[in-house]
Amino acid sequence: MSEIVLSAKRLRLGFICIFLWWFPFWAFAAPISDALGIDNVARVTTAIVIIQTAIGLFGFMLVGKPVANIIKKSSFKKAPGIIVYAIIHGKLKEQV
Repeated sequence: MSEIVLSAKRLRLGFICIFLWWFPFWAFAAPISDALGIDNVARVTTAIVIIQTAIGLFGFMLVGKPVANIIKKSSFKKAPGIIVYAIIHGKLKEQV
């Protein structure tokens, strides 16, 4: 698995973006529209969903290739542990 080039910052930023995409910020559309003085809550909800989706796609673009390489080089069962270790420590288990 030493052939995999891993950028810890890129992997962490990607997973943060995916988490931001997953979190339901659209639920806060009504208070946000009230705070901004916008009467149309549907437009605020749509804007939040579009921005959130763009952030999620950016996150998937960041982590897609490194995670796919980890899954290809290791067994599918061990891949989640290797990925979590890489996020926390910034390197693969075999590179320690």
